[in-house]
Formats: sequence, structure tokens, C-alpha cells
Amino acid sequence: MQKSRGFAFLLSLLVMTLGVVHIQSIPVAHAVEGYIVLQDGPIDQYNFDDLPTDYDITQIAFGIEEEYPDFYEFFISFINPIVPNQFDGSNGSFASLMLDLDNDGEEDYSIDTSDQPYVGNTVHSAVLTDRRNNRVTEISNCTVETWSNIENKATWIAFAIPMNCLEFGATFGILGYAGSDVGKNNFDYSDEEFWTIDPTENDTPKSTVNGESSSDLPAASSDRVAAIPNPANAPADLSSLSRDISDSVVTVFCEGSGSGWSAKVDLSPTMKDQGVKSFIVTNFHVIEECTDGREIEIQLADGKIVSGRVTSWNQPGDLAGIVTSEEIPGLNWIGPAPEQGWWVGVIGSPLGQPGILTTGIASSAPANFEGFMSAPINPGNSGGPVFDNTGRVIGVASAIRIIQSRDELAQGFNIYMGAPLLCGKVIDCSASDIWIGSSGSLFPSGAGLYIPLGLLATGAIIGAIFFTRRKRTPSYAASTFAQSPNYNRSMPQPPGSMPQPPGSMPQPPGSMPQPPGSMPQPPGSMPQPPGSMPPRPPGSR
Repeated sequence: MQKSRGFAFLLSLLVMTLGVVHIQSIPVAHAVEGYIVLQDGPIDQYNFDDLPTDYDITQIAFGIEEEYPDFYEFFISFINPIVPNQFDGSNGSFASLMLDLDNDGEEDYSIDTSDQPYVGNTVHSAVLTDRRNNRVTEISNCTVETWSNIENKATWIAFAIPMNCLEFGATFGILGYAGSDVGKNNFDYSDEEFWTIDPTENDTPKSTVNGESSSDLPAASSDRVAAIPNPANAPADLSSLSRDISDSVVTVFCEGSGSGWSAKVDLSPTMKDQGVKSFIVTNFHVIEECTDGREIEIQLADGKIVSGRVTSWNQPGDLAGIVTSEEIPGLNWIGPAPEQGWWVGVIGSPLGQPGILTTGIASSAPANFEGFMSAPINPGNSGGPVFDNTGRVIGVASAIRIIQSRDELAQGFNIYMGAPLLCGKVIDCSASDIWIGSSGSLFPSGAGLYIPLGLLATGAIIGAIFFTRRKRTPSYAASTFAQSPNYNRSMPQPPGSMPQPPGSMPQPPGSMPQPPGSMPQPPGSMPQPPGSMPPRPPGSR
């Protein structure tokens, strides 16, 4: 049955006009390393109030990988992690990338999800459809693919298409769409119009770092918290617990100030020979200006000032390690993965005031080792420990979401980077499973628009920064556009085996939408978004 994308698109515009919307403030980031070109699309700011989160698009992006320079890759990010059957056609569900090749504001082609579920990090065939002049013709002589990273709870899906498959011009437009036929208002576009891409541009911010991160890393300790009997409960004696933790929390000074904490690790022989006694964890943005080997100042809980040196960092993951010859008690940071509803505490130096405790709950289960919490944080908290009711550190206080359209801080969307993100570049976790059930060696790729919390000498950093963590080893599971997206493109389905997506035969977005009284198909019935960009999996070419 033919479905009207035009009607769904018009309806979404009417919703925006009537104000029956809420501001979406949670963009998502994507891979940076290994890209020749990488561009972030507009952030989706308009949704139905009752839009199911399965179809809540946050942002789209476009890229060309160094390893696969003959393919265009597109990413569609969502507010929640992708589940295997989310877009397999069940109940008419699907996601789509709409292509406007002649920049006339109308859909010419679409790349659609198929009836296959997303499995692990393996790519499978997508559906390429010619939609010019009301056509709905599947193109079988061009292989297009789609993938995600289910294993690492990626919040994105990706699409890829060979550059020579269609007549791409110097610029072209894309639009993302996701929806379902079941229910009301069950669809979302990435924007109200196509986003125009110039494939030769690269707007990905690249910062220069002085010095090189050391390969001489401490090893994760064998000490771990085996289980937490009542993780949602507050500690029996919070005063005592906070005092113990505060002894391990420091203020870090580098062109400004932030927080840090001493991690329980096994120092390397070289570190011990150099007199190193403690290893401090903080955010990369706190020490970004001090990676050149200079000494930095660290203020202990008792007010004593000691020196330290930045030795290792994971810039995309926004984490770093500092060594010092001062003996500082280390905190446990290995144990069960946190879950939604857990009690959490944060100790740090907000606004330059050391030893401040705030508490809350884990607002969501971590996706890509990045979690949200309700515990309040402020500039200066960056780098401080986020801990559970046993005192075990689950992550590092890092950022606050902002509502970009209003330049306001989002309430209750405080971000911590999970402890597993320390692995690989800051701490050697090769012999440890940092979060039970999660691989401590994976670097997630899910981050987004946020405000770093380091306190500069001239005031707090109030800047929205996109950062991502994506690895690209074909044999490694793909991890945000959201966890480090690794992929295994083994045995993709042949392009001709991809059935039409449930909503095939929709009118192109600019083609005279059905009048409101003409009983159109439900708006969520597979309408093509006017121009979204999903990423292509670099492996199963």
C-alpha cells in the first residue's frame, strides 16, 4: 500500500507551528579518528510530546572514512540505545535516509532499513529505492549497507553507499526519518528540511595536543567490588563514607582548575623507579593545556599543594591520568555495571571549592559507558569521582547537557564517563573486566553536546563540545556514534534480498502531501525523512 511521506512531513511541520512540541536537547556524537571528512548535522529540536523514544532522533552526521574513501557514510542518532528488532519492519517500523541529489527540497532516493534485525556489530544489506517523480523502484545493482553496535549499546544506526552508485553532485541534501505504523505520532524527522552537505568540507573540530600520551600505563588492580546488595539505597553512614572518599579526591590546576581522584592501580615498574606513589584520574579537558610534560599543582583534601605530571590521556573519551610522588589512598573502581535507579554520589571542587558532596540517582543505564545522573555538578566538578553506595567509583563527572536552542542548562542531565573508558589509553585493563558483563578494552563512542566542567582562571568553561569515540578495526566489534563503533561486515545479505521497507511507496516530502481530510496512512508508516545521513560500515565492501 502506498504511504504518504509528504503528509507525515507536513504534519510534523504543523506540529512545530502549533507548538505541540518539546525541545530536544540531547545530540549525539560520532566517530572522529580515521575520517577524511566528518560533518555534524543539525540537532533535532522538535518532537511530538508523546513520541516513543524508539523513534526519537537526536542528530544526523556524514563522513568519509580513510579506510573506505569511495563510500559515503551516514549516521542517525537516537536518544536511547538501539535494540535488534527496532527497525525490522515489525508493526511497520523502519528508519530511512532520504537523499535530495538535485537540491530542490524533494526526495530523489532513499536508503532504508530492511526486515533484518541488527545483530552485534555485523553489517547487513539495506534497501536503496528510486523515488524520483513518484517512483518506488528498488535498485538492486548497488550494494548499500547498514549497521549499529548492539553489543556496546550504541545509540546510532549507520548507512553506507558507494560514491559511484548515484549521480552525487558537488552538494546534496539528506534527512533522517524513523517511525512505526502502530500508535499515534510515532515518527520523527531529523529536521524540518534537508541538510545540505558539501562532501569536501570537514567541520570536525580538531585540537592540537602538545606531547604524546605515554604507553607506560598502570594496570587495573585485582581489587573489585563483587556485588552490591541494595544499590538503590543510600549509604548507611554517608558522612563516614564521604570523609573516606574525600581523602582520595584532589583539585587539579592547569590554566584553571578541576577535580581528580586517586585510583587503586598497580603502578608499572618504571613508575615505581621514578618515585611515583599515586595515579590520579581526571578529565582530559581539565589538563588539556598541560600535556607537554610540565609539572602541575595538585591540592590534597587537607589543603596541601603537591606537584604532579600528566602522563596519559584518552582525548576522545575526555579522560586522563596524572602521576605524583605523594601517597594518596586509591579508590576502588572495578565492579558491577551501574543500572538505572542506583544511588550515586559526587565529590569534587565545584567553582573552586574543594570537598563538595552532591547525591542523586543514576538516571539511566549507561550507554556506551556513558551515563546520566541527577546528582548536581557544576564547573570545577570535572574529573571528580561518581561513586555508588559502597564508595566504588563508577565514573568521572564530566559534563552537563545544554538546551542549545535556548542556551540553557538541561536539568538532571548531568553526565559521567564510565570507568571502562579509562582502559587502553589511561590504564591497562587487559587482565580485568571493569564492569561485570562489559569489555574493559572497548572505547565507546557516544557523547554529545555538553558543557565541560573545568573551571578556568577567567571563569567556568561554558562551551558546547562534540566529541566521539569510535574505533575501526574490522575484526573488532563496531562501537556513537555512541561506543567505539567497530564492525564486522562479515557475510552481508546480497542487495537483491532486501525486501521493500514496510513504508515503501511514500510520496516524496515535497510532493503535494495528502489533504488532512483524505484519510492518509498513519504518519508513522514508513515516511522517508527529507534527507538524513546514516553512516556506512567500513568493512563488508
